[in-house]
Amino acid sequence: MTIQAQGQDEKRFDRGARLTLIVALFLVLLPLPFALYSLSVPTDGWAKTGDMPDVVWIFEQNILGAPSMLDPGDHLVALEGQPIAGTENISVPAGWAAGGSLKYTVERHGQLLTIDVPQVNWTLAGWLRYNTRTSSSVANKLASLLLLVIGLFTFFKRPDSPAAHHLLIFCAAQLGFTIIFSLPQEISMEFDPWVSWTWFIPFIYISVFTGPPLLAFSLTFPRPKTSVQHRPWLVLVPYALSLLPVALQLAGMPPMIGISLAAVLILATLASLVHSLFTQRDAVSRAQLRWAFGGLALGLAMAFSPWIGFYVPLPQPLADILSAVSSLGIVAIGLALSIAVLRYRLFDIDIIIRRTLIYGALTLTLGLVYFSSVLLLQSLFTAISRQSSTLVLVISTLGIAALFTPLHRRIQRDIDRRFYRKKYDAEQTLADFSASLRQEVDLDEMSERLLAVVEETMQPKFIHLWIRNNEEKSPGWKSLN
Repeated sequence: MTIQAQGQDEKRFDRGARLTLIVALFLVLLPLPFALYSLSVPTDGWAKTGDMPDVVWIFEQNILGAPSMLDPGDHLVALEGQPIAGTENISVPAGWAAGGSLKYTVERHGQLLTIDVPQVNWTLAGWLRYNTRTSSSVANKLASLLLLVIGLFTFFKRPDSPAAHHLLIFCAAQLGFTIIFSLPQEISMEFDPWVSWTWFIPFIYISVFTGPPLLAFSLTFPRPKTSVQHRPWLVLVPYALSLLPVALQLAGMPPMIGISLAAVLILATLASLVHSLFTQRDAVSRAQLRWAFGGLALGLAMAFSPWIGFYVPLPQPLADILSAVSSLGIVAIGLALSIAVLRYRLFDIDIIIRRTLIYGALTLTLGLVYFSSVLLLQSLFTAISRQSSTLVLVISTLGIAALFTPLHRRIQRDIDRRFYRKKYDAEQTLADFSASLRQEVDLDEMSERLLAVVEETMQPKFIHLWIRNNEEKSPGWKSLN
């Protein structure tokens, strides 16, 4: 009865659920007027980088195809003779209008050039071209839409679950963030306050609606922590705390303060979930927490995978793949948290983890064996014949094919013995019992052994074994209490 009542409560659409839905809708709609305004102002039609707060404008690609003497890689130094100072705004240029032109002073191959650049208007086709120029850009947009669908689905299935509320806010904020970053960065943000404010919104979303909802999720999932039960207002503390870096940025402080706070709150979320794993005792709650922690950890690893490029030079195709993987990482977070809240196929997480360990170890081992065999055989063949041969690759490939099955069995057995001891012991017991059945002819002895095996592997409170007696036409019972 308790479970049914809880399920009915979780499906009740109360005032808190309506307020959460309004906040989520606001987060999605807030960027739209800024986006429409930014697309309506004159532009040079180029895709460019403009990292803030010390803006460095580097031109990348002429999206609209308007006639221009700019080249990819040009670095903007001044606009109409006014130096681009980064944090200080400049006055509105006189020729800033569609059909007019502005004088850009750019640095090209170490030389300064002054170029007349025509100003045009963005078109829908140009905006679509800008957002589909790379596979990672498309993946990012689709991932944000899918994430919102996941958040809405979870919310409407559990409208009275506090965790579902915070998950929806997180998902809606990611879509709002993506809407802003679907806009081309414009030089007009140097002198137009509305365009400048458009690019302030993402920092609000990062500071207030990324780390805080995740931490609030962990404080209320799978059930509110004891401190939150006594003081429900504690779930609002992460949101209130995140307003501080927003205020500091408005006062002129660098935006890295808000980004750093968001990172700290995400780490606090992981720590909170680990704490719940150690304090929650029932099997369902622990399975929910494994989904939440595992999905969040995996999603964060995927989301930050492009950072590898900061430390190791990567070819552009691999960098694009990692960027797409980064977008999928956000979806992985939302999907795992949704599964945890909805309890859908909850205990499959153990199967996923087990298979990931097995096939990950198998792939790594086979890869090492393959490359080692190729290097060794190639060295031997070169030493003998003074030339390389494709026969080495054939032999190594055949060797890997022959090793796959026995190595898979060995790794699976070792992982089960190390990480899934109960499952391994149960499988060994059942295997021994199956082998003994082939030699057993005494029905009573077989029955006793069967009852012992069931008790050892499943540990039930009591067992009844029903055996049909054809002669007496009545069942016989054996029990083990």
